[in-house]
Amino acid sequence: MLIAGKVVGIDLFDKPAISKAVYERIVGGLILDALELPQTGCQAEGSGILVQLYRLKAVRWQLVEPVIGMGEMFHARGDDGTLATALVLKENIIHLSMSAPI
Repeated sequence: MLIAGKVVGIDLFDKPAISKAVYERIVGGLILDALELPQTGCQAEGSGILVQLYRLKAVRWQLVEPVIGMGEMFHARGDDGTLATALVLKENIIHLSMSAPI
């Protein structure tokens, strides 16, 4: 997700089928978020995405218990306000989501 050309959210999936299965829910949530923000018409640059992914190195991950469904869920919060979640199944990250402060 972009706000004023700045990458503030990323969702990554390990398989296209998983992305397809949750695509409508993710896009629906992004549309609701976007309705509350000023429109800028900007596009992301690759460097912005890399900066946000690099932020994940500085967050503290914690296992969430109990988990509903399969796998393990981890949440993280960085000192700068970055939030992240990761769904892990058999030591593989199935879904990684992060949002940076606006």
